[in-house]
Amino acid sequence: MNPSTTAFCIVYASTLFLSFFIVIPSGLNLTDFNKKCVLFATGEWNETTSGDHDLNISSWGKSSDCNFIMFMGIVCLFTSSLLLWKSVVFVCKGFEGSPFYSFISMIGCALITFCLFVCSFIMSLGYSAWCDLILSKPDNDKVCWKTDLGNFDDKYNVDSASFSSHLEIAEFGLWGSSLGWLVATSFSIAKVRYYHKNEELLQSLAFEKDTLIPHRLRYRRIGEEDFDSIS
Repeated sequence: MNPSTTAFCIVYASTLFLSFFIVIPSGLNLTDFNKKCVLFATGEWNETTSGDHDLNISSWGKSSDCNFIMFMGIVCLFTSSLLLWKSVVFVCKGFEGSPFYSFISMIGCALITFCLFVCSFIMSLGYSAWCDLILSKPDNDKVCWKTDLGNFDDKYNVDSASFSSHLEIAEFGLWGSSLGWLVATSFSIAKVRYYHKNEELLQSLAFEKDTLIPHRLRYRRIGEEDFDSIS
């Protein structure tokens, strides 16, 4: 199997499009909650003097979880843009990337895919834990995003009106991007295997290795070998 450069263009265009579904809603959610992370937040409902219930947050989620998701969204945005631009250039010029370029792309795509799947599980499990906390309100028969939080916004200086749409869109973007980068990784592996079967990958890697060795060092080794042969 030798995936065409056009196929890579389609995959990278898809991952670029899906990365916006990660960056924008994640950024809006952090802004609405004043940089507080709601994923895996813990707390309890306490009854007020008026007979209603008030949500008290004992600990917000780790900021590293939300920041990692935001970071990976930005990484996907810029990496997809770069790889899409390279693929479009290859299509316009009518040639494919070198074996060394395909090998580096495979490593990069595999790393991004792994990180995105980690982010997807963090988002899904963290959002589920946040909704479980909201739905634990006594005598509550509504869904997560319809539950009345009382004076929660004023108490913590946040805006919780759109938290459900933001987190659900980000969750969709993460899982969609994970699958898109998984396809990109599969295509890259197939391309590397194609070059390997044609004995071009090892030759390309050997050439790249030679170019990384300073010419002065190579000349010095040659001179030392000549000196040893004379002596």
